[in-house]
Amino acid sequence: MASQKLHNGGGTGPFIFDFPSLEESDIKVSVGGNSETGFSINNYDSVTGGEVTIPGGTASGTDNVRIYRQTEPETLAATFVVGSSISANDLNNCNKQTIFLADENRTSINSLALGNSGSAIQISGSNIVDNSISSSKIVDLEVKTADINNLAVTTDKINNLAVTEGKIADDNVTADKLKDSTSTDSDRAVTTNHIRDGAVTDAKLSTISGSKITPNFGSQNISTTGTLNAGTTTAGSLTVTGTSTFSGDITTSGNDIYLDSGTLISVDFDGAFSARSGSNIDHIWHNDTNSDSNTGWNFVSDGTYKQTGNAVIQAGSIRCYSQDAMMFSNPSDRTINDSDEDDPIHFETVDLQKGGTNDSNSKSRITVSQDGIYLVTCCLSGQVNTHSHSDGIAIVLRKNGSIFPRESAFPVESFGSENGMEWSFTFAITEQFSANDYLEVVFRNIEGTASATLNKGYFCVTRLH
Repeated sequence: MASQKLHNGGGTGPFIFDFPSLEESDIKVSVGGNSETGFSINNYDSVTGGEVTIPGGTASGTDNVRIYRQTEPETLAATFVVGSSISANDLNNCNKQTIFLADENRTSINSLALGNSGSAIQISGSNIVDNSISSSKIVDLEVKTADINNLAVTTDKINNLAVTEGKIADDNVTADKLKDSTSTDSDRAVTTNHIRDGAVTDAKLSTISGSKITPNFGSQNISTTGTLNAGTTTAGSLTVTGTSTFSGDITTSGNDIYLDSGTLISVDFDGAFSARSGSNIDHIWHNDTNSDSNTGWNFVSDGTYKQTGNAVIQAGSIRCYSQDAMMFSNPSDRTINDSDEDDPIHFETVDLQKGGTNDSNSKSRITVSQDGIYLVTCCLSGQVNTHSHSDGIAIVLRKNGSIFPRESAFPVESFGSENGMEWSFTFAITEQFSANDYLEVVFRNIEGTASATLNKGYFCVTRLH
């Protein structure tokens, strides 16, 4: 007869049990050897068993969910008195109580014999005869630190080479524990291999003979408050921190000088190694802040450190290969009248394109790529079809679709006083533009019957600085 049912853990159940019991309250549950109280029993039957559900869930494991019977031994299933009737059911329950208790005790004894820590019967230390447990009866790795008396482990109990570094507390090996010898080097305990790199400090050294530096200092830093004389010396990779003075000329033999965002200083009136806080420093420096005010190389004369360049540069010539410049020529043939007002002039040819300029809108629009001061020039000409000498016509500049700087900046003229006359309009203007501004030329103030052909001219934009 069974008095328990084992299940693999994981989940909430239901976990089925199929052994008989007297009362539903006799059914107990443990998980992993620990008593479980938060469970419910469904479909209980005193003969066939039932189902256990554990809402809190169970840990995964093999046979770690134990459903068992624990029959009440103190309260009799039935009590018989003199003269009372004896029922078969009472007799059966009394027999069952006896059988169930005997079966449960047998299960506990078997569990104890199998070493099950969850057994209801446990053997205390007072019940074990001294010196009766042999080594083979102790499970491997089951003797804990608390089971060993202080100072109970002697040297004879420690295997050779068994004490590792991790078993020695920091700062606990004293000089007296290290083997020494005044004559035999192999008997000395501390060798070169036992000294950590970089562990011998200045305080541990008396003197170092020059013969101990072979063949050179390697990567070690050399520091001196005196003068280092090396004669004519070739230095490979040399890193100098702090200030240095060279009394002779310096040649790089065709190699580079890397400044790492520093400056080339001709003179600082506060001194060669000053804090660079003065106002009279002649120097050259490069700025990468992408600010049009001082981006690129700055030449500073009698100024503060890394200010915007202010020096006059004298040179035979200066070539600015990336300076913005573009010119259109050969305007598209067309008749100009009052319906063409504010319509950009289109050209057929791009004669010049430098820097980051580009054309668009059928060669009527020039877009600049750099902030700066630009010179804009335009000349258009053709022949009068219908004259109107009283008309005040102008060609004007537009920036980003609007007249710029203003309409009154451009002079007015008529196409001519007679049909068939040649006419020409011209303007030249200097203005500041920003990167990605686009420029166009349009006719303005064409009124009445005035009409002319357009077939010659140019439109040019050049960055000055």
